[in-house]
Amino acid sequence: MNNFVYAHALSLGIAFNFVVLSVALFFSVWGGLALFKSLAGKNSKIRAALSFVWYAILFAYFWIFFYGFVFALLTDTPLTPYNLGLLSFEGGKYIGASMLVSFLAGLAILIFLAKKSSDVPLNAGYARSLWLGARKSLLAALILFFAIIASRIPAYNDKQRTAEVVNKIHSSKITLDDVMGKNLPPPPDPKANDATLEGIDANNNGIRDDVELAIFKMYPNSARVRAAELQYAKALQVQLTPDVFNSDTLVASLQEAGRGYLCLGTNTLPIKPSDTLETRDRISTQTDNWLEEVKGLVFNTQTRKDRRQQIFDYMKSYSDLKGPDCDIAPASLPN
Repeated sequence: MNNFVYAHALSLGIAFNFVVLSVALFFSVWGGLALFKSLAGKNSKIRAALSFVWYAILFAYFWIFFYGFVFALLTDTPLTPYNLGLLSFEGGKYIGASMLVSFLAGLAILIFLAKKSSDVPLNAGYARSLWLGARKSLLAALILFFAIIASRIPAYNDKQRTAEVVNKIHSSKITLDDVMGKNLPPPPDPKANDATLEGIDANNNGIRDDVELAIFKMYPNSARVRAAELQYAKALQVQLTPDVFNSDTLVASLQEAGRGYLCLGTNTLPIKPSDTLETRDRISTQTDNWLEEVKGLVFNTQTRKDRRQQIFDYMKSYSDLKGPDCDIAPASLPN
């Protein structure tokens, strides 16, 4: 979807403006004609002027209204902020000319329909005639306003839920007890563990039990490697849970995975300026092995691999988090 929008941003932007302006034109002509008919029998110049003013007000209102509404709907789609901005920018190139043409076309239609309409004078003064002519347009405007407010409630709730989940992802860290093995779980039943995406996490520390036990088995004498691998595994495990359900939650999980990646790669076995090229290559190879090791443990079934691939449909641009990469500083660990 994003690739299509990027490739056809100009044509889509123009089409977007055309749809919004067409809807605005329809409601404004309808409202202007209703007011014109309600003023039958009144001074022709005043009648025409009031109808024109009401038409112009309605045109501006419904254009702004529907433009904002449709754009709000687009923000709920997988479109990236960049593509939304591109769509708005490309469509905006011709918005002035489009509005002028639409406004004049609507005015011409209004004049044509007004001339064709039959005058049936109302036994009422200007105030009542204005009210009778404008009330349907006002009612339509109010109904649409409240309908759109109601339609945005689910999106608002979704944003609230997203904010809560993003905060949960960022605030969930490994502890020293996790690293030192004070809360190790019992070995899970392999069949039950692989029966679901999330698997079994008996000690509720956010790391799947089979992954946690495997890391301890491989590195019983290196708390630093355990800490980094457990942190990375915890971040990757989030991607197998319902907590990743849109772009913002995916980004939060990737940012935490990025922290784990850097903790494992640059903090656990840092490269010194004095290191030789051979040493640097060896460290880089070891780091890559650790990273692939954890990914292989977490995404150990085809179903889990498929899930990880699917959530990347939510992908959007993002930046790395600032601050320390490791939940627990490697220097604070004994080995």
